[in-house]
Amino acid sequence: MVKVRNGEDTERGDTFDTGSLTDNINAAKMRGVVVTADNGFVSVSGLNDGEQVLFYATDGKMLGSQKAVNGTASLSTSESVVICKVGTTSLKVLVK
Repeated sequence: MVKVRNGEDTERGDTFDTGSLTDNINAAKMRGVVVTADNGFVSVSGLNDGEQVLFYATDGKMLGSQKAVNGTASLSTSESVVICKVGTTSLKVLVK
């Protein structure tokens, strides 16, 4: 385990550039993207029009892809868990 304080490794004296690190969850929240799921329907909203969302099953099978219209992309599925990928960000969604 490496202990880091203010960008410095306190055990070895190494310095890290912590200013370039990003928390993807916070980036998605700041952007206003919301994922909802209900009755086999998954919806991703807060997108830019035309932005593509890829939907996958947990075994990696692509379920479909949708381009956002009016900021929303949706998919109907029988899967219990769906992975939604927008750009380089992926989210696992429990579908009821």
